[in-house]
Amino acid sequence: MRRLYVAARAPRAGEAKTRLGATVGHDAAARLYGAFLADLSGRLRAARLPVAWSVTPGSWPAVSPLVGGGRHREQRGDTWGQRQANLFRDAGAAGECPVVLIASDSPHLELDTVQAAFAALERVDVVLGPTLDGGYYLVGPGPAPDLLAQVEMGRGDVLRQVMRRARRLGLRTATVPPTFDVDTAEDLEALAAEVGRRTDLPATAAVLAVLSSADPSAARLEQPDSRGPGAGGDRCLNDWRW
Repeated sequence: MRRLYVAARAPRAGEAKTRLGATVGHDAAARLYGAFLADLSGRLRAARLPVAWSVTPGSWPAVSPLVGGGRHREQRGDTWGQRQANLFRDAGAAGECPVVLIASDSPHLELDTVQAAFAALERVDVVLGPTLDGGYYLVGPGPAPDLLAQVEMGRGDVLRQVMRRARRLGLRTATVPPTFDVDTAEDLEALAAEVGRRTDLPATAAVLAVLSSADPSAARLEQPDSRGPGAGGDRCLNDWRW
């Protein structure tokens, strides 16, 4: 059966969203990331998507209460590319097909996009969801679980690397609409704009409200962002840049 995996780590200060933590404080960044997990889990359950979690080693006890438990696999491998490849290989061996993996840095992700990714895998081999910083927030490698193993993560051309490698392997590719992940203060402004027009991100909205009230300089988070979505990328293995 098909399976949607969400990449996640424990929302601990200094371990989650470290780039953002350099701006808003590591405790605040960890609380915000925990809210991302809670909101994503709630939205995915409501949509009845077949969800499982791909978690960093030892993090499930901290992640599980936020996401309501469920299926999970611990990541294994020395690099983020290897960890993704191992996930797809293990999931395929367990009879899960097709498999799509999403990041947990974009709690606002439209769930129609996830459905579109699964639909795309009925006609192509690889589907990708671009981020505006040159990475990706979603990937389904179809029949090529090792597609990502040799990709140099943490660079601004990760998406192009994957696309080039797919072409060399003769794989058909498709993309779903791009979005941003949340790594910088500018990304927080874009996220606040999303929160302001939606009702399905309650945990994220609550943490943003606390951040704004605790730090007057963060009051801009309450205002819609006129520039549109921004993007940033985290470095593996501390945070992920896809």
